[in-house]
Amino acid sequence: MSTPRAEAHGNLLDLVDAALTAGLVVPCRELDSAAWIDEGRDTLAVAARACSPCSVRDECLAYALEHPEETGVWGGLLPRERSDELARRRRVAARDHTPTQSTPRRAVK
Repeated sequence: MSTPRAEAHGNLLDLVDAALTAGLVVPCRELDSAAWIDEGRDTLAVAARACSPCSVRDECLAYALEHPEETGVWGGLLPRERSDELARRRRVAARDHTPTQSTPRRAVK
């Protein structure tokens, strides 16, 4: 039985395969894949920039935010950038789900 993380990763890989089959751009599969997992910040920054035209970039980032990846480039973001993006999304979600202050009702006598 697979875990939700493994299933989500498999779904992402299926999307990547479908994109490649359709002739779409997926840089991490077309270039040196080691660049996306290298520990050197300069190498990772180059890989992150290469993600720009990727046809599955949004799905890749969504996967990495839902199933935190602590290393490498995912969805065009470095680990610290993903952490910041996740924190930003949580703040927005908390703000959007906070009850709005309404006009106080007058007490019925």
